[in-house]
Amino acid sequence: MTGLRQLSIAEMMIDVADTLKASQIGLDVINEGMTNQWPDKVQNVIAEVLREAITNVINYSHADQVQVIFAEATMIIW
Repeated sequence: MTGLRQLSIAEMMIDVADTLKASQIGLDVINEGMTNQWPDKVQNVIAEVLREAITNVINYSHADQVQVIFAEATMIIW
């Protein structure tokens, strides 16, 4: 991501909504507000994953609706 402007999840979701609307694909987002508390580095990575996922939806699926659900999970590795 060097050289690219790093976006927060909120900023990326604005871009995602606009891109999907232009492609006539609906968007449903759940728990986006919780991401405001996440560290910038985490938000930057997830924003890039979202960008790629939405690009794939537009280019390779016949979807008319996308749902994005944000959640937190704890992983313990022993």
